[in-house]
Formats: sequence, structure tokens, C-alpha cells
Amino acid sequence: QASMIGAGSLSEASMRGVLRSRRVRSRYLGIEGPRAVASMRHLLPRSLGHMISGEIDTLTQSPEQSLAYARTRNPVPESGFILGELHPREVLAALRRAYSHEHGADVGETSGSGDDSDGDSRGLPDPDDMPDTPDLLFDGPATALGARLLRKLLRGRGKSRSEGPAGAHTTPGRGTPSKSSRTFTGMPGVADDGAEPHDGKYRYPEWDSRLGRYRADWCSVREIDPDATGGSVPPPDLGVRRPLAKLGSGADTRHRQRYGDDIDIDAAIESRVETRTSGNPGDALYLATVHDRRDLSALILLDISGSAAEPGTGRIPVHDHQRTTVAALASTMHRLGDRVAVYTYSSHGRHDVRMTACKTFDEHSDLPMLGRLDALTPSGYSRLGAAIRHGATIIGGHGGTTRRLLIVVSDGLAFDHGYDLGHGAHDVRRALGEVRAQGTGCLCLTVGATTDAADLREVFGTAAHAAVPTPDRLAPVITRLFRAALKSAEYQRGQQIR
Repeated sequence: QASMIGAGSLSEASMRGVLRSRRVRSRYLGIEGPRAVASMRHLLPRSLGHMISGEIDTLTQSPEQSLAYARTRNPVPESGFILGELHPREVLAALRRAYSHEHGADVGETSGSGDDSDGDSRGLPDPDDMPDTPDLLFDGPATALGARLLRKLLRGRGKSRSEGPAGAHTTPGRGTPSKSSRTFTGMPGVADDGAEPHDGKYRYPEWDSRLGRYRADWCSVREIDPDATGGSVPPPDLGVRRPLAKLGSGADTRHRQRYGDDIDIDAAIESRVETRTSGNPGDALYLATVHDRRDLSALILLDISGSAAEPGTGRIPVHDHQRTTVAALASTMHRLGDRVAVYTYSSHGRHDVRMTACKTFDEHSDLPMLGRLDALTPSGYSRLGAAIRHGATIIGGHGGTTRRLLIVVSDGLAFDHGYDLGHGAHDVRRALGEVRAQGTGCLCLTVGATTDAADLREVFGTAAHAAVPTPDRLAPVITRLFRAALKSAEYQRGQQIR
């Protein structure tokens, strides 16, 4: 997108030219996008050279020529880029705001919901008075507006799609939910960073398998304070510290090492100076990459719906099994140096999905969390899809690490008013897919419940999941589960980078 802005590809004339035809719009993006990148080849790293098609240079040398070619039936050459969709309506709106900001004019915005409507030209100033593109690369009064334009292009609007780059309707990303149905990298219902909830509630979509589409702003999630802190409760010991200690490490760079992967420039310069002055240079001249830094954030979602109060293994309530598991996992990971948050969830219809923070990412002690977990009482229903989407929003905005993990501890029953088991299973699988597409790993645990394995597969799909009869049986499988979830997330991040 930055290349297209710099090459003038998003000018007012070009956007008007592609506004009314979806076919021309798609072909224009397929031609002009690679051409714009090729025009900036002198600024790009050599590793991206294979993505620049030499054939584009022979077809068109300007946005006007690209538009004229897009209107023909000639074939569009393939490029190394994965292209999404161009939204000329949003670009024109940004141009309108940039003009208003620079000239102090009150330029009315247009209405309409279709990409092919004729209403986008109403209220626009004369084209000669408008900037070609918002000034994103240079200082000036339109810089902030251009930045907002690029942010919106990177995040997209409208329905979710399964593929495409940032700037189209793509895979879900991070952000803070708001009352609007604007999207952030394609997940419906998640808006720009920093947006506030509406009436204390966050709005999320829900996948309707019967209609085969999302219902925008369908669920309302509210965060509530815990009822009580509870007493001083020691963390349970399930033997998970040793397997978890092997996980979560990230790459760290150490300077001035005797052996390493690359030259430490500062150390080399100092060694050269010492050679000239004292004749006693040092030999620690390298940068070494080691994997000993904890680089993992985890958000644990605990199901406290009424079904968790049912007897489980050993006639002990499922809630007690799950609460013990969460306390052990959260305390162990916290004391290993990971960033950990714990939220409970239950619901009373789609407008009242409740999430309680037993521990936030900003809390530096796990003792209050243990007391809050001990004071919990199961009640209500389980609208799990909305809880997963809100949990993904929290960890995406506050996790603060490269590797992220969303852990769902549930009996696998997703049920609420108008949210039967089949409908809920489809929505949960869709929500987990959205989260993994962001690059956040998903792990689903069922502890002490008697839910059938086939029903769990129906709900959790291809996400890493396991059912264990008691909490003390978790240690032998936890390493495999964590690695599977993190590996899936790393693959998705690699796909996004490419």
C-alpha cells in the first residue's frame, strides 16, 4: 500500500475510474500494485526482487496506463504478490478529509453501502483542488490523515474473507472492539486500536451456519469485576513446571561474545582502536543468538457456565477440576516469567456475555488470582465464540510478546439462548480459526468432564485440544499440546510475513 501511495496509484481520478466496476477494480489492482512496487525497487531489499515482475514494466508505466489496460480484455500477468481487494470508496473519503483538513472546507461525506453506487461523487470538491494522494511519506498537514488511510487500508472493512493481504478483507488481527462493525484485518466487529466500548459493552459478530455468513455486531461482551478476592490459597502442584519451563523461550542477542553468528560492529571498532592505542585488543567481537529469553504470553479462558457444576470424574464437579487446572497453569507460567491473564466467561443470551478478569496482564502477582478462582460459582450458559473473540482482542492488544497462546478450559458444551449445540460448534470452530489466523495459538482443554470425544472434535475442530480425566494427568501431555498450538501460530505468522 505504501508503494501505491508513493506511486500515485490511489489518486482521485484513478479511484473514480474503478469505482463502478468490480472487474476493472480487480484488474487495476492486479496491474498497478506490482507496477507501483516495481517503481520503488530502488528502495526495497534485494530479497524481494523475485516478486517484481519484469513483464509489468512493458505493459504500463503509469496509473493512467494501468487503468486503461484494466478496461481491456487483455490478460493480466501473474505477480509474486497475494492481492486482496481495493476499496475506492474509502480512498475517496480519505482524500475528501485531507482536502477539508488542508483547506478548512466543510466537505460532506457521501452515503451508500454498495461499491458500485453512483453516490460517491456527491460533495467532492473539484478534482483539480484535491491532493493526488494523502501525504504519507513526507511532512505536511495531511500526514496524519494519510496514516489513518493506510491504517484503514491495512485493516479493511466489511465481511471476513479467508485469504488476501493486509489492506483487503483478510484474516483477523488485533485491536479493541467497539460499537461499530468495522474490521481489523478482516475479523468482523473489531475496530481500530484505542476505540472504546459502547455502553460498557464490546460488540462482536457471530457465525451463523444456517445462513452461511456472519451476523455483524451480534454479541455484546462486558467485563465485570470479580465478586470477591477470596482468601489466601496456595497454588496446586500438578507437576507441570518442568515441561512448561522448556517452552516460551525466545531468541535473544548477546553482544561482545568470543563466538557467534555475526560481527559486533561496536566491539570490532573498539578492538581496532585498542590495537592502535595500547596494542592489546579484545577478542570478544561477535553477536551470538541464544534462546533463553521468555517470550510467551497466554490468556486462559475458564468456563464457569452452569454445566460446569455437573459431577465429573470421581463425582467431583467439573468446575473444581477445571479451576485446579487453571490455577496450576497460570501460577506456573507466571512464575516462569511468562505474561499470563485469566478470564472467566458465562452468558445469558447474546446481549449479555460476561467475562471476569481473575488476573490481567498488568498484575504482577498471582496470589489475588488464586483467591478469586476459589470464590467462583458456576452459573449461566456458554456463548463460547464471543468469549474467544474477546479473549483474542485482549491478548492481541496487551500480550506484549511475539508468541501468544489462547487457552480455553471448557467442558466443550457451547450452548445459550438461540445458540444450540450445533450452531455453537460451528461458531466456536470459526472463532478459533480467526484467532489462529492472527498468529495466536489456540489450546482447548477439557478436564474432568464426561463429554464425548466426538463432540469435542465437533466443537474445537483442528485446534490443539485434549480431554484428561483429572488435573494430575495433565503433565504428561502438556508439552505436546503447547508445542502443537505454538507451531500452528508460528506457521500463520510466517504466512503473514510472506
